[in-house]
Amino acid sequence: MRGTTMHYTDLESIIFFLPFVYFSFAGVMYLYTRKRFK
Repeated sequence: MRGTTMHYTDLESIIFFLPFVYFSFAGVMYLYTRKRFK
């Protein structure tokens, strides 16, 4: 049971945390470019 559902829950958690990772990455890039061009 655990071996088969582990992959599924991993994919679900990745899809759930994707927006957070994307926004944090976008925020870092925004701050980096702002500091560079200023």
